[in-house]
Amino acid sequence: MAKREIQRRSNAQKITREQAYRILERSGGRCERCRGTFMLAIHHDPPKQMGGTKRVYTDDMLELLCIYCHNEAHGIRVKRL
Repeated sequence: MAKREIQRRSNAQKITREQAYRILERSGGRCERCRGTFMLAIHHDPPKQMGGTKRVYTDDMLELLCIYCHNEAHGIRVKRL
């Protein structure tokens, strides 16, 4: 699998670039819940808004999710296109 450029956002500083590549490789470049490919992002469990800490996350706490599954993980229902 070719490595894609992974952009870091300010709220994802505790996820290393190496971790991001491992999560992308593990998932095959698809959402780990629905296998979609639309607007993928790395989600950490538990989310910071729900009590997650600011420590470095282990790989088993991270998953690659599409925008729909990522919003659902945060309790936001979004109509899928």
